[in-house]
Amino acid sequence: MEASEASTQAFAATAAAVTIYTSETCQASRTLVRYLTEAEVQFVEKVVETDPGLVRDMFAHGLPVAVVERNGLKKMIIGYQPDRILDALGRRQAR
Repeated sequence: MEASEASTQAFAATAAAVTIYTSETCQASRTLVRYLTEAEVQFVEKVVETDPGLVRDMFAHGLPVAVVERNGLKKMIIGYQPDRILDALGRRQAR
């Protein structure tokens, strides 16, 4: 088995979830959605315009906000930082 296959299998076996909070008018939000989709990272997107309660909470931090849950721990990543999201998932893109 190649190293990349082992890495993929190890990742698949790790319970992880990504939730991103975005805005329809935020370019960084749209860019993050596109990046995660292309990187084949599964995520749930919550758009602040559709939930007024999110607006107050998320604009206090800035957008986009990603919350990565892995192994019972949550990590909040503020702004467009795809490398930190991949790190939190235990997976890193080759450069």
